[in-house]
Amino acid sequence: MMQGRRGMMDDLFDFLFTVTMAAFLLYFVGFVLNQSAAGGAHASLDTVADAKRLDSGINNLRVQLYNGENLEQINVSTFVARSKVLGGRVVTVCGDYLTKTDCEKDVVALYEADDSTSCVWKESSKSCYTFHASRGGG
Repeated sequence: MMQGRRGMMDDLFDFLFTVTMAAFLLYFVGFVLNQSAAGGAHASLDTVADAKRLDSGINNLRVQLYNGENLEQINVSTFVARSKVLGGRVVTVCGDYLTKTDCEKDVVALYEADDSTSCVWKESSKSCYTFHASRGGG
């Protein structure tokens, strides 16, 4: 009778060991898969943000070209790299600001290095414009 009990206890410990190891293995595999998926999602979001910023920069260059501005002096890569995201919207030039507060404070600091250029809100058109002190605005 003793051998039967010993055999049953041995089988029970084998079963518990197998279940415990399977649980840890599943936990480990789930953790690894979750981390790789989170890393992939982060990389994808960064790529989408870069694409939006590039698209916004190119669209702003198109608008400037359409308005007859000279684009020869503009460094496109600097122009696009300077654009930033504000509230899900890409801001590359002052015209991208939607509110008076954001415009006047130049929230994303488009022209912090240039003292002669700033963003100015015009109440009549309810839009933000770039002011060049050396050219008298516009």
